[in-house]
Amino acid sequence: MKQCGGVKLKMKIKIILVCMILLVFTQVASAHFVCGQVEDSDDNRSAAWFSVRVYYIDDPSKYAGCDISPEENKYCCDVEEIPLKSWQVGDVVYAEIIDTELGYVAGPVSIQTSGEGYDILPKMKLEKVVSVYSPRTDLIVSSDGFVNFSASFLEPFNHVELIKNNETDLLCENCSVYEGSIEADFGMNYWNILASGNEIIFFEKLIFAVLNWFEFNREFVCEGCFSNKVKTSRVVRVDAKLNLSDYVNGLELKEYVPVEWRIINSTGRVEEYSESHNVVIWNITGQDVIREYYVNSPWVLFFPKRFVFRTELGDHVLSEGEVIVYRWFWFFYTGGNFLNRVNNRGLMTDISPIKPLVLYNQGIIDTIAIFPKKRVRDVEFELRPYEGEEISDVIEAYEFYTNLEKHEIKKIYLEFKISKDKFSDYESWKLFVFDDLLQEVSITHFKEDENYFYYKLFLESTKGIAFVGEKKKFLGII
Repeated sequence: MKQCGGVKLKMKIKIILVCMILLVFTQVASAHFVCGQVEDSDDNRSAAWFSVRVYYIDDPSKYAGCDISPEENKYCCDVEEIPLKSWQVGDVVYAEIIDTELGYVAGPVSIQTSGEGYDILPKMKLEKVVSVYSPRTDLIVSSDGFVNFSASFLEPFNHVELIKNNETDLLCENCSVYEGSIEADFGMNYWNILASGNEIIFFEKLIFAVLNWFEFNREFVCEGCFSNKVKTSRVVRVDAKLNLSDYVNGLELKEYVPVEWRIINSTGRVEEYSESHNVVIWNITGQDVIREYYVNSPWVLFFPKRFVFRTELGDHVLSEGEVIVYRWFWFFYTGGNFLNRVNNRGLMTDISPIKPLVLYNQGIIDTIAIFPKKRVRDVEFELRPYEGEEISDVIEAYEFYTNLEKHEIKKIYLEFKISKDKFSDYESWKLFVFDDLLQEVSITHFKEDENYFYYKLFLESTKGIAFVGEKKKFLGII
């Protein structure tokens, strides 16, 4: 009897196991997957963990979803999870990515389903809907408040609007690219770019500050410190004093300190930056700002040594200057002052398309900015009076001296002023650029005061500029 009971129990267990296997098999067989792969975007945004939606074309609002795995950016979505629709062999299933929060899309792609349990969709690529190329910096210094805005928009999201100061302006309709000059506010700017289509809206936020001017001063305070000369092996308090034309909020003030200067105390965050420099970072809000930190000045034996300090507000260089450390006599040092070389000769260690080389107060030229096509180091640029062949009716002429090749320069920006007294003797005047030949260029008049007219323009790479005028003819009385 015991033996028969044992046999019946084993039979029951086998039946239960068979039923469980059949149940699992039935559930697996009832699911149908569409699978695929997504490439990262051109701006290096990873497709991992984005959500893919799968749907039928007759009602895209009803869809099933699944996440992209970081393992080769692959995904598999169960079509059976699409609401109010039963899967059938031969159905066409679509897949796409629409992420309005992050601003990316991919697809759509489609596949006709088979009865194989899963189907492989064509590969998709992640794409940014709104790509802003300018402004790409969080601080812009401008005399008139206008900023260059350049962006592209992915189809079909080509109805583009700009929201600033709670006002909405239409930028363009049915456009894939927009380039133009837009008036911003001095101080902080909070812009929203809206690109819409197919009843879907994508937002791109821009936060940046616009300043008319700034003043920056770095002061070394210690026994044996004066100007940019610092005694060896001293505890030095460094005061960074910043005066801005307008109020800013949330910008980073960065002070790059040579590694030989050991930072012993700071009100900011200290980080390693490179083999040559550490950086002190403060978050800045306000208009008049003073920040300080303490360092030990390096030890020198006899001859003085120079060290370069650099200060940035956001992405804008405020100051790049040389500090001399001496033991007994600093005047043995013959290297000169680096900051003066920046202002007068245009020597700068590192410039890029968004960090041009900028020079001020070059005679008749108020501001000159050289924009390279790509990042370059150890750049020299100098504006010199022209001493070449005589130019007819020339008022003033300047040559550009630089170690940049012509093809490395993207553009040159100029702001200059014309003295009302000096030019009152001329009937008219024009601005020319010269390489091999003189060529007239158009200029923009943007303001004037009691003494000067002010103009600005952008130039292609050229050898120099010349102001040419025709003097008034005065008839004598006989």
